[in-house]
Amino acid sequence: MYYRAAAERSAAPLLLRVLLVPLPKRDGPGNWFLAPVSSTLIASREPSPLQETLIMQTFRNCHGRPAMSCLTMTLALVTGWTKNASSVSAAELPDTGQVSQVKSLILHSQLVPGPVKVAVLLPPGFDPQTQSHKLLLWLHGGGGSSAYLKRELRPVVEAAWARGTLPRLVVAVPSARRSFYMDYRDGSQKWETWILRELLPRLREQYNLRQDPAGTFIGGYSMGGMGSLRIVFKHPDRFAAVAAIAPAIEPVFAFEHITPFDRAYRNNGIYETIYGDPVDRGYWQVNHPPAIARDRIQILADSGLKIYFEVGDADSLGLYRGGEFLHHILLKGNVRHEYRLVHGADHEDATLPSRLTDAMRFLGRTIRSQNAEESWQAQARVQVTAHMRRYLQLFNQQQPDVIAREIYGAPVLLPAPGEEVPALALTTPSVRERMIELFRVAKSNGWKRSVVHEMRTEVAGADMAFVTMTYSRLRAAGEAIPPIRRIAHYVLATTNTDPRYLSAKDRTDWGWRILSVASQPAAHVPTPQAIAEVKRAMHGYLQLLNAKEPHKIAEEVYQTPLMIRGLQDDAPRGLLTAAAAQTRLAGILHALTQKGWHKFASHGMRVHMIAAGLARIEMSSSRLLKDGTAMPPAHTPFSYLWVKRNSGWRLVGVFGHARLTVPADP
Repeated sequence: MYYRAAAERSAAPLLLRVLLVPLPKRDGPGNWFLAPVSSTLIASREPSPLQETLIMQTFRNCHGRPAMSCLTMTLALVTGWTKNASSVSAAELPDTGQVSQVKSLILHSQLVPGPVKVAVLLPPGFDPQTQSHKLLLWLHGGGGSSAYLKRELRPVVEAAWARGTLPRLVVAVPSARRSFYMDYRDGSQKWETWILRELLPRLREQYNLRQDPAGTFIGGYSMGGMGSLRIVFKHPDRFAAVAAIAPAIEPVFAFEHITPFDRAYRNNGIYETIYGDPVDRGYWQVNHPPAIARDRIQILADSGLKIYFEVGDADSLGLYRGGEFLHHILLKGNVRHEYRLVHGADHEDATLPSRLTDAMRFLGRTIRSQNAEESWQAQARVQVTAHMRRYLQLFNQQQPDVIAREIYGAPVLLPAPGEEVPALALTTPSVRERMIELFRVAKSNGWKRSVVHEMRTEVAGADMAFVTMTYSRLRAAGEAIPPIRRIAHYVLATTNTDPRYLSAKDRTDWGWRILSVASQPAAHVPTPQAIAEVKRAMHGYLQLLNAKEPHKIAEEVYQTPLMIRGLQDDAPRGLLTAAAAQTRLAGILHALTQKGWHKFASHGMRVHMIAAGLARIEMSSSRLLKDGTAMPPAHTPFSYLWVKRNSGWRLVGVFGHARLTVPADP
């Protein structure tokens, strides 16, 4: 869940700068006083504010050391930062004839004091007319500004572009003063609202950026790390990922429990300006990232949000305490995240460029995974759409033999004409017989052909797809047979990349095949209440699984016949009775228990309401051991098909699908 990485330091000559550094000295336990110390540093260029802070912090850690030793340490740290952060661009960017550009926006708003300067990094060859880029919104630390982009972040991002570890995207850094990126309690400043309502829309419009959450990333350092976590925990549906470096968060849930150690770097005035005077403790709590995570833990677990944060175990502000605190909250709540405790790293030191580089690698992995999925989905949607159009053509031609052999893949769950409970066709000949019966019943009602009004295709993982079709059955004269419009939901699988289903002798090229069909009249409109009911049913199913009660699940959750498509070597199969379902599930739970399984944890639950009584849930789950670690594979994606019956929502299909392979870091 986290690891300790060796901190990197380097030394190089430094030239020019005179600083008066306040040197803290200990005067008894817990007592400090400042002594001015003059030190002449010869530098070749003006140090940044971050470098000046680094010098001061190094001197603070020099108690009892000779003055020259302290100076040597400071020079090594500052020049290490300078070498790592500023030389990487020229050394690593290839000569392509194109360079990145830094633009500056000046924004005015009634939500925050203005004007607000926003620095924007455009990748080499940026052309808003030919491509909609993704956006990384990066939030600077306390006392910083938009200048952080050009001085500290740009070299790291450009190096990541050059190495191929981060796909090209637009990076923006707004100047937010020491606002915590908060909506102030008194309403005088509303930075969080400004970011969401004005800054993001303006950036998207100005540079033709992606409008969707999958195209929007957020991150930050220190105060910005805290702000990015707070915003994304409140609004996980608006971002794809967050990356926070040394987030400035206190390791408590209640304001009154903050110790002097954990607030030494924040005076009362800061808290009172933002959270009210006196501090509104309730307002602080609802804006405190660990408390938000605790109170919204299931929402975060279900969101699919990619979360990365890290902190140094030598952080002079003690922020490793807040990092560990948040890590264990997310770990306990089964929220997928990547957490790093960096050995020997301070809050601001020579390790920051490499730590920023690691954050960019995380974002790069996330984006490459998205790109691979989007590319596969585009290809799969074309294939599935062609498959379903061919099905419609064969259906109107009344070709049951070809449909059974080339469109469906037995076993198949099919609607039974005139019955509420679907039927299970276990073999290709039985699929053919079902299709013949379907044609007979339809023609007895005057059916001549079917027309499709709308078809939506969704792709899941590497080998599954779902098609929702709105259609009508027409008589010879063209009038529709009631119900006028119908909805059919199809579950399809492909074995183009997975030969485990090529068992039947007549399947030499399986391709996409339909595994399940569910239908309802289109007049039934889903309601928010139905969505809540389906979620409760799913959580109830998970609770019964963790309680190891296959009998209750078979009787109270499953609707037989049931279609199951598992993982690895488990081919699609149909279970005709509750007893068969119970036996099957009991065997699975027993085998898992023998391997040390303790419970299931869900991630990224998404409910798709197809009709008033028909829903599909997409969810990834982990099989956890007693110590909380996951059995391999760490995350297994499934789709669950639910139907509404008189007894409540019942599960009629469980479909495991393969994960896409994500390209490794270059």
